[in-house]
Amino acid sequence: MFAIIDAKPEHIADWAEWYVAHSQDTLSKTALSSQLALTLSLDDDGADVLVESVWLELRYRERLYGPNAPIKVAGRVLKSRFSWTDKPHYLACLIFSLTGNGTQTTVAGQLFEEVSAIAVKHYIGGDCVICGFPTPVKVADLATKTGERFIREFPSHRKDRNLDLMAWRPFGDARPGQLIVLVQCAAGRNWKYKTKELAVEAWKKLIQFHVDPVRGFTMPYIISDSSEFEEYSTDAGLILDRVRIYRFTNGVVLDTDLKKRLTSWCKGRITAMNKN
Repeated sequence: MFAIIDAKPEHIADWAEWYVAHSQDTLSKTALSSQLALTLSLDDDGADVLVESVWLELRYRERLYGPNAPIKVAGRVLKSRFSWTDKPHYLACLIFSLTGNGTQTTVAGQLFEEVSAIAVKHYIGGDCVICGFPTPVKVADLATKTGERFIREFPSHRKDRNLDLMAWRPFGDARPGQLIVLVQCAAGRNWKYKTKELAVEAWKKLIQFHVDPVRGFTMPYIISDSSEFEEYSTDAGLILDRVRIYRFTNGVVLDTDLKKRLTSWCKGRITAMNKN
């Protein structure tokens, strides 16, 4: 069983979500308390107090996820509402949250970008393209797709200038001037250091946007503290965390190939995690 190594309620809540999702078993407060006492060297009272904080966090998350939440807190028991193989993107986000993007960072990053693109597209009700390294899209192509005016390409040594997704909601009249969101995706555990990396001003020198674009940021983590969420929103712009990604991918039929790749990646990570 993947070990609990962090005593923060948010981390333990991630672990609890992951446990019920991948095992399809329930998790009781009593069992969690015993696990915490064992892995964190807590006495029974300390473990029980911590479990209460975790349960509050899980109830809060259930409300954030909405009416189709992936978890159900039923009294003293936590359960999953579905088999993870039906929604492998949800389990992938949980794994990212617990372990980062692992050793195969390119594969993991691409998977998260694809999931993020689906969420962003459905959130704005428009179009979305993946433009991140290692397969960057030409600036001229982005300008053509959006109908905005192309100015110049970025230097090759700048890769993609930290832009992973460009999303827009067109009016359908082929004219410029629309809602455009420039998005950076961060699957790794160092996401806090990436919230200021995407420079919208730099992109405004490459494309003449008729309406200033919005900066966006996707991540598989959940920021439960409201003041902390506001603070990171100031830096990163429009944040789609795991809750929002889930809300705007729930009910979406995944591309067969993407679902297959996500499922395979999750199975590999589950095996590795259960060995720890």
